[in-house]
Amino acid sequence: MIAALGSIAAVKSPLAFPPTSVLQWLLVVALLGAIFSLICAWGHTLLALKIDDCPVMPRSSETANYLRESTEEVGEQHLFNCYVDTLEKLADAVNRKAKNVELAYSELTIAAWLIGGWAILLIVMESSS
Repeated sequence: MIAALGSIAAVKSPLAFPPTSVLQWLLVVALLGAIFSLICAWGHTLLALKIDDCPVMPRSSETANYLRESTEEVGEQHLFNCYVDTLEKLADAVNRKAKNVELAYSELTIAAWLIGGWAILLIVMESSS
């Protein structure tokens, strides 16, 4: 999307560069805002996709030996504690990723509105010239 917007902007740049009127300045600001929003959305999407250190249940041989040697009740309690601790840590990691997805979506929405405004301004400029 960034490449397509940049290509269209390059073709249409003689209409707005260098900006001399208020309409041309609005066109440039809308274009730069859209490009900036798309770049930010791309960055937040990559952060959401990044593989972080995810918490896992204990999987060492020490834990297995402890579970084998302990009573059933103690072993179940240990597994329950491990499960709860892991889920709490995992929830934090998922929430961080969800926040980045939410930011990326918001930035894509802003970019779409700016591109729409840019297109309308471009049509107005072409029809007036």
